[in-house]
Parts: sequence; C-alpha cells; structure tokens
Amino acid sequence: SGIGYEMAQQLAAKHYNLVLVARESDKLNAVKATLEQQHGIRVLVVAKDLSDTEQAMALYDEIKKEGVEISMLVNNAGVGIYGDFINTDLEAELRMIELNVSAVVVLSKLFVQDMVVRKRGRILNVASLLSFLPFPYYSVYSATKAFVLAFSETFAAELEGTGVQVLTLC
Repeated sequence: SGIGYEMAQQLAAKHYNLVLVARESDKLNAVKATLEQQHGIRVLVVAKDLSDTEQAMALYDEIKKEGVEISMLVNNAGVGIYGDFINTDLEAELRMIELNVSAVVVLSKLFVQDMVVRKRGRILNVASLLSFLPFPYYSVYSATKAFVLAFSETFAAELEGTGVQVLTLC
C-alpha cells in the first residue's frame, strides 16, 4: 500500500519484474495479477514478516532458490507509532525497530553481496522527513528513520566505485 504500491506501479510501467513482500499475500496477489496483466511482467509474491530478522534472512534464501536476480532492492517496509513515549507499547516499539532498522540492515547486507559481484545494482532505502529532526510523539519512529538515513549515507560512501548505488527517499 502507499509508497510501496506506487513504487510497484512505477517500476512495472518501466517493465521491471518484481518481487513483492508483505506479511500476508492476499493483497499482494491482487496487485500481482493487475501488474502482470497491465504490463506483461513477472511478479513473485512472498509472504514474510520482516519485523522478524529470521524471516528477513529467509526472504533472501527464498529469492535465491527461485533463481531471481535482484537488480534493485527497495527497503520500504516500515511502520510508525504515534503517541507519548511514556504511554506507547514497548513490544510494538521493539517490533518497529526490528522492521524499520534491522530489516533494512539484513536485506541490504545480503543483497548487496550479489550486486557487488555483478558490479551493478541499486538499493533504495525509504526513510522520512522525520529523519532530519526529532519529532514529538514519534520519538522511536523518527529515531529509526534517522538511522536509515545515516546508514544509507555511510553505506553509499563505502560502495563508491563498485557499481552499486544506495539512495535514500526522505
């Protein structure tokens, strides 16, 4: 939904084959059918909960088993929790950190290895305008997005000259 859906639409219109990932595959299968019919592309749907680091790692393994070569990784999965920090649910915030931070690191680490070998690829990490400043009532969310921005900038610098680009959407 949202940015992810729009990115899928834009990439499909440019005739990129896609791998779509979400916790549940029902909505993704509907998007798959539409994109394949409209654009004549191949769409692989994978159901994974990326807030579970083991499932993020398993996603990489599953894509490799399918023989799919990822030329562009879009780390868009994320969630925000609004409210006074002292009143928000700790477990929900820890899951948000796993999704917004750990999944980005895991997927970037695994997929970049193949991209560097091929000397080409792109990673797009979705951050937020809240990456640039602390924001009341989104304290943990804005911190996770600040991490994504800082990680992406330093990761991009490390990859200079490899043929792999890291971009950040804020």
